[in-house]
Amino acid sequence: MNHIINDYGDEVIAEGAPSSIARAECLYPKLIARLQYLLKNGQRDKVDQAIKDGGVNSKEATETLKWIVKY
Repeated sequence: MNHIINDYGDEVIAEGAPSSIARAECLYPKLIARLQYLLKNGQRDKVDQAIKDGGVNSKEATETLKWIVKY
């Protein structure tokens, strides 16, 4: 099995292909929670910067994260 380190610093089993929903959910749980918080609190304009600050540098992963949080 392939293991990765998520954004909480925990070693987890890698799921899905790179930039897939499953991979994003296991790789970025902290970032997803942050994005959900921003959207819930009307701070939609801060989502793109939060994604960049979270270390996401691919367009595909960015779009996947936005899809997960229903941006």
